[in-house]
Amino acid sequence: MMVFYSKYKWLRLLMGVFFLLAGTLTVIVNFTRPEAIGETLSISLAIVFFLIGGISLIATLINEKRAVYTPAILTSSLLIALGVVLCIKRDLITSIIVYFAAVFAISIAIVLIIRGILLTRYKKQTAAFVTCFIIGGILLAAGIYALIQPGQVLSMMYVVAGVFLIVYGITEIVFGIKMLK
Repeated sequence: MMVFYSKYKWLRLLMGVFFLLAGTLTVIVNFTRPEAIGETLSISLAIVFFLIGGISLIATLINEKRAVYTPAILTSSLLIALGVVLCIKRDLITSIIVYFAAVFAISIAIVLIIRGILLTRYKKQTAAFVTCFIIGGILLAAGIYALIQPGQVLSMMYVVAGVFLIVYGITEIVFGIKMLK
């Protein structure tokens, strides 16, 4: 992919600008029209998946002309298919994202707590096991709260997703500008 970016330097700038716009749009819509945020995020993510999947597919087809199959073709196709699904089922994000994040947070919390228990055997690892217990406890509480109050957590998750897209967009723009020099 980096070879592809070095040949088409403007592409990285274009993707960075899009991510920046998608993140800004997500944050603005969350505060101005919260009822439309799920649809906005679904469309934004669908476009992101189309862009990443399409660019990756084109890069693979250009750079690996003799390859019959590469994992990049499968990944690109799955991203494009996920984009299509998000365009068709725009409420999919709002119906599963909180539960997915809650279960993910609880799973990580359990792993961290188990790791903390295992680290208690080593006397010099006091800071590590205390950190595991604290972060595990916070994630466990956040996951349980998200399962109990999914509506309140959803708005916060959209803001976090928007900020993530903004930061990623700025990063891509900075690297794109460096590549143009």
